[in-house]
Amino acid sequence: GPVARTWAPRGQRPVVHVTGGRRRVNAISAISPRGRLWFRCFGGTLTAPRFVTFLEALLHDVRGPIELVLDKHPAHVAALTRRWVQAHPRLRVHFLPSYAPDLNPDEHVWSHLKGLFARDPLAAKEDFAAAVTDSLERIRADRALVSQFFGHPAVAYVKEALHW
Repeated sequence: GPVARTWAPRGQRPVVHVTGGRRRVNAISAISPRGRLWFRCFGGTLTAPRFVTFLEALLHDVRGPIELVLDKHPAHVAALTRRWVQAHPRLRVHFLPSYAPDLNPDEHVWSHLKGLFARDPLAAKEDFAAAVTDSLERIRADRALVSQFFGHPAVAYVKEALHW
């Protein structure tokens, strides 16, 4: 959809001048129905070793069993990841159907984040990676907001499965 809206005098075409460049930051996150958010931003693509490092930190931070709902990203289904998960019985992995992003509770974090930037775009010289990290920190601090991501009807199955 459109990034922004503008106006022009009647009969004249509105013109928005843009740089044409897109800034991007790669990130991985996990959320819990209790409103906790874990995330890491990184350069490059998500690889199996990078994903396993994230899972190691998650295991270190969370006591008890962890139920992971994952899409079928190549890093999630890689042999290295599968072997690592099998060696850590506190982790249980549940894969989503191949294309069902709205069933992934974590997708609602990214939708919310994109909405923040759509409402308040960065200036051309602002540090995009720092702004993303700062925004994710603010989301993480709002546990009620993170819990709400599980309120979406497409994600109700998670609360039912966990008997919430």
